[in-house]
Amino acid sequence: MSRSLHEYYTPHSALWDDIRKRHQLQSGDLASFVGQSLQYCDHMLRVGEPNPGAATIVSTVKLHTAGFTEVMDTEAMMVKWITSLRSRQLLP
Repeated sequence: MSRSLHEYYTPHSALWDDIRKRHQLQSGDLASFVGQSLQYCDHMLRVGEPNPGAATIVSTVKLHTAGFTEVMDTEAMMVKWITSLRSRQLLP
């Protein structure tokens, strides 16, 4: 059984507050910083659902034929956004 990210992290909000203070971060408390992203992730991972649900099929062919041809590696995008969040003092 999968564990809910929302149920796991919500009780740890005081820990996030300690991290914010220690690193002098500009980000808000845990609830305002992550918004509903933990619930969304739980939903996408079907946490608590009795069956796995239908498979999601993703194709980029229509995007490419419509002219959206620029792509970026997932790891490079994560590094870009984490670097941005750190430079704005939102993450340590």
